[in-house]
Amino acid sequence: MHTPVLLKEAVDRLNIKAGGLYIDATLGEGGHLREIIKKGGKVLALDWDQKQISNFEAKGRADAAKIVCGNYAEIEEIAKRENFYPVDGVLFDLGLSMEQLKTSGKGFSYKRLDEPLDMRLSEEIDTDAGDLLNSLNKEELYEIFAKYSEDLDSRAIADRVVSSRIKSRLNNVKDLVNVIDEALKSCHQKHKHDLNKTLTRIFQALRVSVNGEFENIKSGLRGALNIVKEDGVVVIITFHSLEDRVVKQFIRSNNFKSEEIIKGSKDFVFERSATLRVIKKNMKNTVKIFMAVLMFILIVANITFLLRGMSQSDKINKFEADISKLKEENTDLEKKVYQTQSFSYATSMAAAMSFTKKTNPIYIDNLLYAHN
Repeated sequence: MHTPVLLKEAVDRLNIKAGGLYIDATLGEGGHLREIIKKGGKVLALDWDQKQISNFEAKGRADAAKIVCGNYAEIEEIAKRENFYPVDGVLFDLGLSMEQLKTSGKGFSYKRLDEPLDMRLSEEIDTDAGDLLNSLNKEELYEIFAKYSEDLDSRAIADRVVSSRIKSRLNNVKDLVNVIDEALKSCHQKHKHDLNKTLTRIFQALRVSVNGEFENIKSGLRGALNIVKEDGVVVIITFHSLEDRVVKQFIRSNNFKSEEIIKGSKDFVFERSATLRVIKKNMKNTVKIFMAVLMFILIVANITFLLRGMSQSDKINKFEADISKLKEENTDLEKKVYQTQSFSYATSMAAAMSFTKKTNPIYIDNLLYAHN
């Protein structure tokens, strides 16, 4: 059986107590589970891959473990359904097992040339990697490659995939490896390129997209923190920078901090990129979250109040403007009436005094002005 990466470090950070409740969110080949049980803990183990569970059970079940086929994104619902909460600790080992890479037959590894382009961790998923490669347009493929691999040649690879599938559908790992190799050769005619690194990144991008891995990680961590006891811990092992970035952003955005960070050994290929992070749930963090939520509510309440106040103020301003306009119109009307009356009066007076000269308009204006 393959020994899990950072096995001792991960289990030590869970601080196993005899009779304590622990969730292994990624059963895999069962290495972490067996170690937790050996130290006296009770375990609820999850795996989305039914084949992983079947392989584990074929090697002998562990009596102190309850095993469920399910997505760790639903960890909170599963734990409550199984009446296995609150728990003392949760472990997420986010890497694929050696068994999945070597014997799953799903095309996770670019070295398994004859395997189909499947990459689904669960049969519940309808769309596999081959479906994506043979149906998405250039921009959609480019977005997957660029977002989940950050490979600089993502656009060239997307273009080559689309042009190649016109001739024949991409069915197996070898088809995709050849397409990527051709794309890189056209981009780097005068420079050497590392085909293996690009293959690793593009296969990673497809797997992440097919399985919705990053969203699952966020949902899983959120659920884990909802069911872990005060002073309980969540231990996460990531295997590439994008995965670790998702975890770091989650920790930061939820006002937690990594209590401890451990890097994998550079001496072992499979462990080089591994990073272990520990989140400890404590009252201080809970208070921080509560205060943040309370502050948000108060801000929203103040904004709503101000908006309502502004709305009422706008109504008052409009009312005052309407009154002012009516006053101006009334004043103009009074002037016109007065001018008409004054002109009639001046005409009658001139007639009474036997004025025969035509009335001078300027005089009338001045008279009106003087009289006014």
